[in-house]
Amino acid sequence: MPTERSRAGFLYEASFIERARIWWHVRRLNRSRSERARYDAACTLSAIGDASAVEPLIKAARSSSSLRVRIASVLALRNIGDERAIEPLVKLLEGDTSESHDYRILDALAEFGMPAAAPLVELARTTEDKHLRREISNVLEKINRIAKWKPHDFGIRDTAVIPKPEVPPEFQRLVLKDVPKAKIA
Repeated sequence: MPTERSRAGFLYEASFIERARIWWHVRRLNRSRSERARYDAACTLSAIGDASAVEPLIKAARSSSSLRVRIASVLALRNIGDERAIEPLVKLLEGDTSESHDYRILDALAEFGMPAAAPLVELARTTEDKHLRREISNVLEKINRIAKWKPHDFGIRDTAVIPKPEVPPEFQRLVLKDVPKAKIA
Protein backbone atom coordinates (compact mmCIF):
# COMPACT_ATOMS: atom_id res chain seq x y z
CA MET A 1 0.00 0.00 0.00
CA PRO A 2 1.50 3.34 -1.02
CA THR A 3 2.08 5.80 1.76
CA GLU A 4 1.32 9.51 1.69
CA ARG A 5 5.03 10.23 1.40
CA SER A 6 5.45 8.00 -1.65
CA ARG A 7 2.42 9.67 -3.32
CA ALA A 8 3.90 13.11 -2.69
CA GLY A 9 7.21 11.95 -4.14
CA PHE A 10 5.46 10.60 -7.21
CA LEU A 11 3.56 13.86 -7.73
CA TYR A 12 6.75 15.87 -7.36
CA GLU A 13 8.50 13.64 -9.87
CA ALA A 14 5.60 13.92 -12.34
CA SER A 15 5.62 17.70 -11.97
CA PHE A 16 9.37 17.78 -12.54
CA ILE A 17 9.06 15.64 -15.66
CA GLU A 18 6.27 17.87 -17.03
CA ARG A 19 8.36 21.02 -16.41
CA ALA A 20 11.35 19.44 -18.14
CA ARG A 21 9.13 18.54 -21.10
CA ILE A 22 7.81 22.10 -21.35
CA TRP A 23 11.33 23.51 -21.08
CA TRP A 24 12.52 21.21 -23.88
CA HIS A 25 9.72 22.34 -26.23
CA VAL A 26 10.27 26.00 -25.36
CA ARG A 27 13.94 25.56 -26.20
CA ARG A 28 13.02 23.96 -29.55
CA LEU A 29 10.60 26.80 -30.27
CA ASN A 30 13.21 29.49 -29.62
CA ARG A 31 16.44 27.93 -30.85
CA SER A 32 15.76 25.40 -33.57
CA ARG A 33 16.73 26.31 -37.12
CA SER A 34 14.14 23.95 -38.54
CA GLU A 35 10.74 25.45 -39.25
CA ARG A 36 9.13 22.06 -38.76
CA ALA A 37 10.70 21.63 -35.29
CA ARG A 38 9.52 25.11 -34.20
CA TYR A 39 6.04 24.43 -35.56
CA ASP A 40 5.88 21.07 -33.76
CA ALA A 41 7.08 22.71 -30.54
CA ALA A 42 4.33 25.38 -30.74
CA CYS A 43 1.69 22.69 -31.38
CA THR A 44 2.94 20.58 -28.48
CA LEU A 45 2.98 23.56 -26.11
CA SER A 46 -0.58 24.27 -27.19
CA ALA A 47 -1.59 20.71 -26.34
CA ILE A 48 0.16 20.85 -22.95
CA GLY A 49 -1.60 24.14 -22.17
CA ASP A 50 0.77 25.33 -19.44
CA ALA A 51 0.88 29.07 -18.74
CA SER A 52 4.66 29.03 -18.34
CA ALA A 53 4.93 28.81 -22.13
CA VAL A 54 3.10 32.11 -22.76
CA GLU A 55 6.16 34.39 -22.96
CA PRO A 56 8.12 32.18 -25.42
CA LEU A 57 4.99 31.77 -27.55
CA ILE A 58 4.49 35.55 -27.63
CA LYS A 59 8.12 35.94 -28.70
CA ALA A 60 7.63 33.36 -31.47
CA ALA A 61 4.39 35.00 -32.62
CA ARG A 62 6.19 38.35 -32.91
CA SER A 63 9.52 37.44 -34.40
CA SER A 64 9.44 34.11 -36.20
CA SER A 65 10.38 34.30 -39.86
CA SER A 66 7.88 31.57 -40.70
CA LEU A 67 4.20 32.46 -41.04
CA ARG A 68 3.32 28.87 -40.14
CA VAL A 69 5.18 29.10 -36.82
CA ARG A 70 3.64 32.50 -36.04
CA ILE A 71 0.13 31.15 -36.66
CA ALA A 72 0.81 28.03 -34.57
CA SER A 73 2.07 30.28 -31.75
CA VAL A 74 -1.06 32.43 -31.89
CA LEU A 75 -3.27 29.34 -31.80
CA ALA A 76 -1.28 28.00 -28.86
CA LEU A 77 -1.80 31.29 -27.00
CA ARG A 78 -5.52 31.01 -27.69
CA ASN A 79 -5.62 27.45 -26.37
CA ILE A 80 -3.67 28.31 -23.22
CA GLY A 81 -5.98 31.28 -22.55
CA ASP A 82 -3.63 33.34 -20.36
CA GLU A 83 -4.64 37.02 -20.38
CA ARG A 84 -0.99 38.13 -20.55
CA ALA A 85 -1.21 37.40 -24.28
CA ILE A 86 -3.94 39.97 -25.02
CA GLU A 87 -1.80 43.13 -25.28
CA PRO A 88 0.94 41.51 -27.41
CA LEU A 89 -1.68 40.04 -29.74
CA VAL A 90 -3.33 43.45 -30.15
CA LYS A 91 0.09 44.97 -30.90
CA LEU A 92 0.62 42.30 -33.55
CA LEU A 93 -2.55 43.50 -35.25
CA GLU A 94 -1.17 47.05 -35.36
CA GLY A 95 1.86 45.86 -37.31
CA ASP A 96 2.01 44.87 -40.94
CA THR A 97 0.69 41.30 -41.03
CA SER A 98 -0.95 39.06 -43.59
CA GLU A 99 -4.73 38.69 -43.65
CA SER A 100 -4.65 35.02 -42.64
CA HIS A 101 -2.50 35.93 -39.65
CA ASP A 102 -4.92 38.75 -38.74
CA TYR A 103 -7.88 36.37 -38.77
CA ARG A 104 -6.11 33.95 -36.46
CA ILE A 105 -5.14 36.74 -34.07
CA LEU A 106 -8.68 38.12 -34.04
CA ASP A 107 -10.07 34.64 -33.47
CA ALA A 108 -7.69 34.18 -30.54
CA LEU A 109 -8.72 37.54 -29.06
CA ALA A 110 -12.40 36.64 -29.42
CA GLU A 111 -11.74 33.53 -27.29
CA PHE A 112 -10.43 35.75 -24.47
CA GLY A 113 -13.82 37.49 -24.29
CA MET A 114 -14.35 40.62 -22.20
CA PRO A 115 -10.71 41.21 -21.21
CA ALA A 116 -9.87 41.64 -24.91
CA ALA A 117 -12.76 44.03 -25.67
CA ALA A 118 -11.24 47.27 -24.33
CA PRO A 119 -7.88 46.92 -26.18
CA LEU A 120 -9.75 46.01 -29.38
CA VAL A 121 -12.01 49.05 -29.09
CA GLU A 122 -8.94 51.25 -28.61
CA LEU A 123 -7.27 49.71 -31.66
CA ALA A 124 -10.42 50.23 -33.74
CA ARG A 125 -10.43 53.90 -32.74
CA THR A 126 -6.80 54.46 -33.68
CA THR A 127 -6.31 52.36 -36.83
CA GLU A 128 -6.90 53.73 -40.30
CA ASP A 129 -7.30 50.30 -41.90
CA LYS A 130 -11.01 49.96 -42.75
CA HIS A 131 -10.74 46.20 -43.24
CA LEU A 132 -9.22 45.75 -39.79
CA ARG A 133 -11.88 47.99 -38.22
CA ARG A 134 -14.62 45.88 -39.82
CA GLU A 135 -13.04 42.65 -38.56
CA ILE A 136 -12.62 44.12 -35.06
CA SER A 137 -16.29 45.07 -35.16
CA ASN A 138 -17.16 41.44 -35.98
CA VAL A 139 -15.02 40.21 -33.08
CA LEU A 140 -16.67 42.70 -30.72
CA GLU A 141 -20.06 41.49 -31.90
CA LYS A 142 -19.02 37.90 -31.12
CA ILE A 143 -17.80 38.95 -27.67
CA ASN A 144 -21.04 40.89 -27.18
CA ARG A 145 -23.14 37.80 -27.91
CA ILE A 146 -21.18 35.84 -25.32
CA ALA A 147 -20.80 38.43 -22.55
CA LYS A 148 -23.78 40.74 -23.18
CA TRP A 149 -21.80 43.95 -22.64
CA LYS A 150 -23.25 47.31 -23.50
CA PRO A 151 -21.34 49.89 -25.58
CA HIS A 152 -21.51 52.49 -22.83
CA ASP A 153 -19.52 50.13 -20.57
CA PHE A 154 -16.48 51.30 -22.53
CA GLY A 155 -17.65 54.84 -23.18
CA ILE A 156 -18.13 54.07 -26.87
CA ARG A 157 -19.89 56.78 -28.78
CA ASP A 158 -18.45 56.03 -32.23
CA THR A 159 -21.10 53.95 -34.00
CA ALA A 160 -18.64 52.79 -36.66
CA VAL A 161 -17.15 50.43 -34.08
CA ILE A 162 -20.39 49.31 -32.43
CA PRO A 163 -21.95 46.25 -34.05
CA LYS A 164 -25.51 46.85 -35.15
CA PRO A 165 -28.05 45.13 -32.89
CA GLU A 166 -29.88 42.18 -34.33
CA VAL A 167 -33.67 42.34 -34.22
CA PRO A 168 -35.10 39.19 -32.62
CA PRO A 169 -37.52 37.27 -34.90
CA GLU A 170 -40.55 37.96 -32.70
CA PHE A 171 -40.00 41.71 -33.05
CA GLN A 172 -39.42 41.45 -36.80
CA ARG A 173 -42.97 40.18 -37.23
CA LEU A 174 -44.33 43.04 -35.12
CA VAL A 175 -42.43 45.62 -37.15
CA LEU A 176 -43.57 44.14 -40.45
CA LYS A 177 -47.24 44.13 -39.33
CA ASP A 178 -47.19 47.88 -38.77
CA VAL A 179 -45.85 48.66 -42.24
CA PRO A 180 -48.71 49.26 -44.69
CA LYS A 181 -48.59 47.18 -47.85
CA ALA A 182 -47.97 49.03 -51.07
CA LYS A 183 -50.99 49.28 -53.35
CA ILE A 184 -50.48 47.96 -56.83
CA ALA A 185 -52.02 50.20 -59.46
